[in-house]
Amino acid sequence: QSQPLLANTKMIEVTDQMDGKLSDWTSKLQALLEQHCPTFSDLVQYDSAVKLEYTDRYLRSPWCNILLSRTMNMFCNSDLKQININMLDFGKTEWESRKIDHDWLNTHSFVQGAKNWMEDDLNISPEIILTKNARDLPHGRSIVISWQSGKTTKILFDQGMGYWKPYGNTHDLGFNFEQSVEEQFTKMLQAFDSLSIQHGSSWPTYLVISHNLNPQT
Repeated sequence: QSQPLLANTKMIEVTDQMDGKLSDWTSKLQALLEQHCPTFSDLVQYDSAVKLEYTDRYLRSPWCNILLSRTMNMFCNSDLKQININMLDFGKTEWESRKIDHDWLNTHSFVQGAKNWMEDDLNISPEIILTKNARDLPHGRSIVISWQSGKTTKILFDQGMGYWKPYGNTHDLGFNFEQSVEEQFTKMLQAFDSLSIQHGSSWPTYLVISHNLNPQT
């Protein structure tokens, strides 16, 4: 269900709507946003994205990177020239990483793996902007879409990409973080074809979508 907030803003309650094949993520998310927000539907149909900017202090895993990239994929067009990702320079992970939704071993590995995946998926090399202190990044995870018309759209992900968990057999869920960038990319491709998505909590998450339809403000 969606709830009206301010003008040009909608909050969408999400539970199991995105459950299913990982490969269906993009089309399902777009359909969900268009169903609850006709303005978004019009912008996708009649405008074109020129810049995407995503901010997430918790972005660290191959799994979340795939979901983010596939979210951005719905905005791909010949006018899209710039993708920025603002994230925390987390240094080295404090946990043992064995599965695709675990953290990359360090920030450098994340940057290499994320760029490699997105360059293939989006045909654009993202600029990854690292911040040393978590307090310098907002808690909320959001993507801002700048349209060719000068309008902007902001989508706030209440719990980020981490609300959705991978589902599959042990082999498909496993991830060797010691492998080369190329080998990790191959594993991510296999995961994209084989894994499914399940919502990770008994409680809902929320997407808040808002628009600035006046390019002068």
